[in-house]
Amino acid sequence: MHNSVGRRCNIVAAVLKLYCNAKAARPCKQQGKSTQLSLPDISELSPELQQEWHPDNNALLGGIKRQKGHVVLPQLSSRLPSYLEDKCEQPYKRHQMPNCQGQSVCQHSSLATKAPRQTRYWNHDKNPKTPEQTLAGSCLKAEWKCPTCSYEWQAQVEQRVKYDSGCPRCSGKSRKRTKQPTFEEAKHQLLLEWDYERNAADGIHPHGITLGSQKLVHWVCHKCPKGKPHLFRMTPNDRTNRQSAGCPYCAGKQTCTCNSLQTHYPKVSSEWDFARNDLTPAQVTSRTHQVVWWVNPVRGSWAQQVHDRTNPLLGVCCGATAAQPQKQQGKSLKPGLPDNSELSPQLQQEWHPDNNVVLGGIKIKPYSNLKVMWSCPNCPAGCPHNWKTTVSSRARGSNCPYCAGRAVCHHNSLAIKAPNQTQYWNHDKNPKTPEQTLAGTHLRAEWRCPICSHEWQAQVAKRVQYDSGCPRCSSKLGRRTKQPTFEAAQHPLLLEWDYERNAADGIHPHGITLGSKKLVHWVCHKCPEGQLHLYQMTPNDRTNRQRAGCPYCAGKQVCTCNSLQSRYPMVSSEWDFVKNDLSPAQVTSRSNQLVWWQNSVRGSWVQRIFRRTESRLNPK
Repeated sequence: MHNSVGRRCNIVAAVLKLYCNAKAARPCKQQGKSTQLSLPDISELSPELQQEWHPDNNALLGGIKRQKGHVVLPQLSSRLPSYLEDKCEQPYKRHQMPNCQGQSVCQHSSLATKAPRQTRYWNHDKNPKTPEQTLAGSCLKAEWKCPTCSYEWQAQVEQRVKYDSGCPRCSGKSRKRTKQPTFEEAKHQLLLEWDYERNAADGIHPHGITLGSQKLVHWVCHKCPKGKPHLFRMTPNDRTNRQSAGCPYCAGKQTCTCNSLQTHYPKVSSEWDFARNDLTPAQVTSRTHQVVWWVNPVRGSWAQQVHDRTNPLLGVCCGATAAQPQKQQGKSLKPGLPDNSELSPQLQQEWHPDNNVVLGGIKIKPYSNLKVMWSCPNCPAGCPHNWKTTVSSRARGSNCPYCAGRAVCHHNSLAIKAPNQTQYWNHDKNPKTPEQTLAGTHLRAEWRCPICSHEWQAQVAKRVQYDSGCPRCSSKLGRRTKQPTFEAAQHPLLLEWDYERNAADGIHPHGITLGSKKLVHWVCHKCPEGQLHLYQMTPNDRTNRQRAGCPYCAGKQVCTCNSLQSRYPMVSSEWDFVKNDLSPAQVTSRSNQLVWWQNSVRGSWVQRIFRRTESRLNPK
């Protein structure tokens, strides 16, 4: 055994293994063998462990003698807990004492010691245990009562200890949370960009919108170099959170005369293919990554991102350079077509033959980070799916963004996927049409009812998923229907309803739903001894999939029908009444609890109750 170990739990585990091997040498005539009674040798342990060694409880180990082919067992640590004997019957593994882990109640881990302030709120009438018998880290719900206002409620012990909570009624925690201030109350600097005219037309005012609102609001930016106001819509939450989103025109996300391709790069715009592009150079920004068509007399027609044409690092920002595709980034490309023979057959099939000609006669590797054009022929509507991405991402399993619903196509647009929703589309306030909107997008859009002209905002994906209509016309703004009560459902659990005790607490079958999480009194008449099993449990626990039943019939609580004294009187005769705080009538016959036992042969020892009542060891 190691002489110095950083963590004592390792010593416990090692000693436990040795003890399990030596179990056959116990002095109680197990397995037909007897051992010599003497004290175990602990001289090789550290002074600290020798000081903590329990001399009385470890005396039963006896003197371990050398057997044929075996060495003498070394010393045993005091870190062996009192439940060591029971653990040796299980597979060997590292463990620690449950008291130190907070799994069982001890004086140092009880509620009375850990949180003495919470004991004044403890409801001694309704709780089966005292604060001294309750674990401070327990997740079970307990009953609490305020000594000031006599208010009663239920809460988890762990949460009460963690936050050192008081009475929710006295501390005012049942009140609603304070809302964030409005723009008018906060005198926010964003009021300089508030579009008063358009917001007033929609019924939106600074005194009615909070800083964290998720409602779309009109804004106006006056920082345009051309002197044109930037009008855009954005939620106040996006403008006031940590990111503090600004004007999308100044950021180059939307097109204006100050950031368009036609304004910044007129030479590049002269090569715009107006016949094959639906947009004009004045409708795209100079830094967009959109793939468009270009044409010139030298190079012919090809597709390329606008950003690649205007990026000075790529050397293709003017028509003269673009006419010489063999000198990109200072490298001369080999003549011929690119070689993609090392790619998988599927990627070779989706390789765009026309748009990738400009790469020259290079060899395409599967792990290359080169961005190339791809084409997917699997569109249900027959549209060409063309997109640009790296070869390595395709080799890792990246698929077509149109087929995956990440890009808009004819087959996945809102107009095709949910034609019923197009009648509610607000064409005046939405920048895109239903044909240009993805049916699965989570962006909020503007909607308008064609019947009552009610306008509202909602996510497109939610509208498509539930096929929603107008919330005003369909009265979906009302409250949701609750689960039925026990009286309305005529539930069979009414046969176990404790009418007397529930009525004393103000609980009635017509006021408790099947899914309620409030503790309710129940009575079970299935006791073999003829006694009533009275217990508390939430209706949700009794009606969910698990369908919890009587805890007495399940052996979780003690009754005369399942106690150790009534079922195993011979085992109860070896009960140590001096060292145990409980009696055999107060524990179940299958309990996992550790208790003390004694007899004239073995003396005094510790063992779990269910180990003593196993039929193979102790027949009734």
